[in-house]
Amino acid sequence: MFEHLFHLARHEFGFTYYNSRRPVPAFFYLNPVFVALLVTALASAGVLLFLLPSVRRKLATLYLGWTMIGTGAAIGYCLIIPEWQYGSVELPYGSTRVSYWPSSGYLVPKSSYALRLSIGIHAANFTLYAYGDQGFYYDEVISFNTQETIYEQYLSALRRGLPEPLLVLMEQVAATETKGFVWPYRVRLAGHYTSWALYFALGLWVISLLTHPSLPLSSAEFLTCSGLLLQSCPALYAILLKGSPRLDIYVSGCVMALRYGACFWTCLACGVVATLTGVGMMIQARRDSKMCLTTFNVTEGSKAKKHDKRHDVVFQEEEETAYHKGVNHTQN
Repeated sequence: MFEHLFHLARHEFGFTYYNSRRPVPAFFYLNPVFVALLVTALASAGVLLFLLPSVRRKLATLYLGWTMIGTGAAIGYCLIIPEWQYGSVELPYGSTRVSYWPSSGYLVPKSSYALRLSIGIHAANFTLYAYGDQGFYYDEVISFNTQETIYEQYLSALRRGLPEPLLVLMEQVAATETKGFVWPYRVRLAGHYTSWALYFALGLWVISLLTHPSLPLSSAEFLTCSGLLLQSCPALYAILLKGSPRLDIYVSGCVMALRYGACFWTCLACGVVATLTGVGMMIQARRDSKMCLTTFNVTEGSKAKKHDKRHDVVFQEEEETAYHKGVNHTQN
């Protein structure tokens, strides 16, 4: 859904220059989506905390549910946001050429330019913007669907006359030749297999979410499997990249070094948290099953406890009656 909104926000066949200093549209799905997922997680946790009855008897299950919400938000974040690798560099004034300018009345700002590359598992994002009151903002994306799609997107950038730094970066990422410069091929290969691992983790998370209201122990088991799979995603991505993303890209006399981005570390951290939560929940369930009550069985547990109390009272009355009968029989 967010990718569809992103493509609606972009004007594919228009100019690349946007007459605005705000980071739109390629960042359209970056901060807002993350904030929306965070708000959804907090709101769901608030509903579980304040609206469900007898919360004190379900604290372990409540914590499991909160962890599941955060895990789902992390999986969505890693699938959508292109931040598995990133690199940025500042270009001094005079080191680059801006091939498009809206009118002769504007002057190219005599200040430094900021160039950034963000690589995800499905696409790569390129940004170039200038500081100052008359700054500009270029924002482009290349999707890793097929080699033909990548080639067409790069040709479109050439036809529209993008600035030289953007074309250099796009040429590095869009290279389809695997005999010499194999880094772009490794990036696309790592993104392809990592996306499949994330989709499997998402499926396990959905099963965990569905079984949580009635079977918290099974939900913890599925959450543990999802967490283990999430931990394997960064390892798989790094292995397919041959260990390190450090690639020095020379742009207009400057060097851009790539590093692992927020999605890489978010996936690893959330996988560890989900695994520890699931294992702790399973241990707690085997030690004390009363700590793993849910909305469906907390009432039954209360009824069972009341039934046990009534049964104990009846049993005590029967013992007292039998005792008095025995005493009377002895006296007679």
